[in-house]
Amino acid sequence: MKFKVLAYTFSVPLLWLTILLVQLIVSDFGISRRFSSVALIGLLIGALIGRFFTDSKYLTRLLVDNKNLLLIYLTPLARQRQVTIQLDTITNIKVRKKIFLLSDFTSIKFFSKDNEIKFYLLNNDVKQAVEQLLKNYPEKLLASGV
Repeated sequence: MKFKVLAYTFSVPLLWLTILLVQLIVSDFGISRRFSSVALIGLLIGALIGRFFTDSKYLTRLLVDNKNLLLIYLTPLARQRQVTIQLDTITNIKVRKKIFLLSDFTSIKFFSKDNEIKFYLLNNDVKQAVEQLLKNYPEKLLASGV
């Protein structure tokens, strides 16, 4: 799971870095050597900034007990974190299905009385746990598409 998150985080920057290195090594690559280098460096920096400064959370486990919902997730740098939400504070749950070429992963957003938290679902075990959660608490369902 950590490899999947890291691969997603660094795939686009590695692509731009590879093209930049090829452009620097091969003399007749691209329109103008200087323009291509500057453009590729800009794309590389933009991709890195986009990946590191977004607040993406990749849900790895979802555990429900009588009063709490424990969410264990990975950050874009594959660091494991967890958050506990009391079930009675959740007002709505919104699930958005993956859309080909527009969104990369299925996502779930928990709305509580004081804030909202969005997670991306990577594996089928977590998707099944979300489906079970929605079956157990259908009154909190805002929109679904899993």
